[in-house]
Amino acid sequence: MLRRFALAVLLSPVLAAAQEVASIPAEGAPVFDYRQAIALFEQGERRQATCLLYRGQYRARVHLRAHPDLEPSADPALYASLNETVGRPINEWAAGDVPEWVQSMRCALDWAREHDDPYTPKAAYGDAHAEVQAGFARFIDSTAARAEEIRRIRAQNGLENR
Repeated sequence: MLRRFALAVLLSPVLAAAQEVASIPAEGAPVFDYRQAIALFEQGERRQATCLLYRGQYRARVHLRAHPDLEPSADPALYASLNETVGRPINEWAAGDVPEWVQSMRCALDWAREHDDPYTPKAAYGDAHAEVQAGFARFIDSTAARAEEIRRIRAQNGLENR
């Protein structure tokens, strides 16, 4: 019981961030989530930025899976670039606290389960949503299971563990 309470206290900032992100409407293409994520990150709202980044990644992956015939130099290249330029600094910070990072990813997955994406609607692309949700869930579980390994590797590479 005490462990659950301690975990709840530690994760309450992440849960608050998740509630704030859930209130940000998913309008337009996933690129707008990336844009909002980096703006929040630069403003010091890093937990919200992390959840919003993963919401954008979720939405982008669904979009790309739903449209496998897209020109590789268009949307696929755009999202690969955004994952590098926006995703890298946010992920580098987020991975410094693996339990918090996992909660931020869960925030995005919870959003995906509870909301529709107006850009790639579930009614039209349900299979793509289901596949991406399953992949996100596997990645989250894998990350949580490797928490100590991630901390060790970060320390070896001179990266901060919070």
